[in-house]
Amino acid sequence: MGSAETAYAVTGVSPEVAIAVGDTPGDTTFVAVCSGNELPPEVKKSVKGS
Repeated sequence: MGSAETAYAVTGVSPEVAIAVGDTPGDTTFVAVCSGNELPPEVKKSVKGS
């Protein structure tokens, strides 16, 4: 069985759009969900700010 990870909300982004997944808030992978060809504006803003 694999190890469990926690899903965290991303400040300024609805959890319906994106979450961060990992062992701790400082060690996460950003996961965005989109149904079209472009990322939602709030995700683009987060990516530009990283």
